Amino acid sequence: SNHLTFEYAGISFNNPDKVFYKFRLDGLENVWSPQRKEVEAIYSGLTPGEYTFNVKSVNENGIWNTESTNFNFIISPPFWQTWWFYMLCAFVTVVGIIGFVKAREKSLMREKAILEHKVRERTKELAEKNKEITDSITYAQNIQRAILPSINSIEKGYEDSFVLFNPRDIVSGDFYWYAEQNGKSYLAACDCTGHGVPGAFVSMIGNNLLNQIILEKNIEKPGEILSHLNRGVKFAFTQEGEQEAQDGMDMVLCVLDKEKGVLEYSGANNPLIFIRDGELEVLKNDRKPIGGDTPNDFAYETKIVEVKTNDHFYLFSDGYPDQFGGDKGKKFMMKRYKEMILIHHKKTMAEQLEIYRTELRDWIGIVHEQIDDILVIGVKL
Repeated sequence: SNHLTFEYAGISFNNPDKVFYKFRLDGLENVWSPQRKEVEAIYSGLTPGEYTFNVKSVNENGIWNTESTNFNFIISPPFWQTWWFYMLCAFVTVVGIIGFVKAREKSLMREKAILEHKVRERTKELAEKNKEITDSITYAQNIQRAILPSINSIEKGYEDSFVLFNPRDIVSGDFYWYAEQNGKSYLAACDCTGHGVPGAFVSMIGNNLLNQIILEKNIEKPGEILSHLNRGVKFAFTQEGEQEAQDGMDMVLCVLDKEKGVLEYSGANNPLIFIRDGELEVLKNDRKPIGGDTPNDFAYETKIVEVKTNDHFYLFSDGYPDQFGGDKGKKFMMKRYKEMILIHHKKTMAEQLEIYRTELRDWIGIVHEQIDDILVIGVKL
């Protein structure tokens, strides 16, 4: 394409065969061609642009034209190399991109609307199911609270006492048990396997078994009561031909005979804190839980403490000392727990209850969460 042939002629009447030529194509070349006799110049593949073809001749005497003869011309580019074609392409491209983006946005909006509708429907379903579950758990909470002895009944038996009962969830795996039988007061703090609904089921079994053992069978010794309870829990979680479940509970049980001034107690993995004359003692317990892998025939020990006026004793689960919190996110720990009780034990039971609640709330703070059910029972004689 763009193939051009330039023809030219120099006139000499004396000797036309001695006429020679030089040419140059401005816009492509900067120097003259070698002297030649041919009367045509051929160019091919010229790119679009402005050009000037120059030619001059020399006669037999070596005299060149003072001025070259020139021819100006322009090679126009094909339409696809013109500025308006570029602009058209750019316009079409921009319009195409905008159209694609708009179409994609509409597609995404439709997909978003569909997903949002599905999410709303799913959220509605989950909310309904959650409400059903929450209502069921709340109903279970009402049942559990109906089973638990009232604080007033404990305060009647122990006039100077408090109960700090703080479940982690709606229902609790910790529970307390109280009854009066044959002139004696029975008080227990129990920590069942797990918390929430699973722990609550275990607590109901434990509560029912304590009613049977103490109130129906009239068993009085704390150690014997725990031994019967161990067998009952293991039986409750064992079905014929199946392996025993590892559910159970830690607990401490106290039996107070006010007339004789004797406190009998037995503990399954849970100790009893006893304070007299400003001295705190952690009364030992058997290192075996109720249920779980404890043998059926394990005999829990009954321990006896002679008590007097102004003695204090505290029953509790491990929820309070095991709670994470503080600036470093560590456990409250048993050492700090005992120090707190000893420092405040001379205050009224109502004051102690408020102090322990405040201390726990401050320890957990806004960063941490309660990790377990919490139960503390304090009694002053």
